[in-house]
Amino acid sequence: MRVFGVAGRRVDAANTARFPLRNIDIVDRRIRDCLQTARPKSVVASAACGADLLALKASCDLQIPFRIVLPFPPPVFRATSVVDRPGDWGALFDELVSSARDTKNLVVLDLNQHDSGAYRITNGVILHQALKLAKSDVNICEAILVWDGHSYGPEDTTAAFKSSAIEMGMRVREILTS
Repeated sequence: MRVFGVAGRRVDAANTARFPLRNIDIVDRRIRDCLQTARPKSVVASAACGADLLALKASCDLQIPFRIVLPFPPPVFRATSVVDRPGDWGALFDELVSSARDTKNLVVLDLNQHDSGAYRITNGVILHQALKLAKSDVNICEAILVWDGHSYGPEDTTAAFKSSAIEMGMRVREILTS
């Protein structure tokens, strides 16, 4: 059975168009379809608003075990990556983090929230945790990338996630946010 490492776009702030709030339902359906078809053994993701929380919620609903990797303690991450964008994400974050904590599947890295590389490090840990759950078998470990299909430069952590997964020999599935 497969193990998926998931990363992707957060729901847009008002002035960008990578993952518009109006596309939540279609992206949610695409993620659910992917997970339902593949039936992975486990899903590993962070828990930011948008792609992460949608993938984790779908995993929970489909009774697929999941692991959450956070760069900072939950209250800090919640304030900086969950409730700072449009949508009602806070309660879902709280519920999923609590569930992950209860099953010993919450990994908190305690990185510096002012370190610009914290999210890139977190994405690397997501891939390594997925590979660990796959017992180092890269043939059953895949990355799911939920994004608009375009890198916006060297600081794009979602594009870096894709590159890292490919370098590790993983298959990458892309789910578009448009």
